[in-house]
Amino acid sequence: QISDDVIWSSIVYPLPSGVKLTVIMDCCHSGCEDSQTSADTIEKYQAGGAMTQSFISAYRQNPMSTYPEFMAAIHRRLKQRGFKQRPQLTSSQAFDVKNT
Repeated sequence: QISDDVIWSSIVYPLPSGVKLTVIMDCCHSGCEDSQTSADTIEKYQAGGAMTQSFISAYRQNPMSTYPEFMAAIHRRLKQRGFKQRPQLTSSQAFDVKNT
């Protein structure tokens, strides 16, 4: 397990001023709501998390999607497969989600 302090000190802090970094993490211990559970699945003979596989599928469908389009695609894929997980987008800084 990697703590947020380690990520901050080794990846974020050294970035030059003005640089934007987007990081995608599959962290059910902080990404699931209290009423949710993580789910494992098998796709094309490969086991993995339902959220992770839905993320990969959404990215492959449209690697240049906006954040709202991307989150909606992940949710659609999860719902199609019968999973109740909901993707979440969080940020340490405010930004315009629709125009980034």
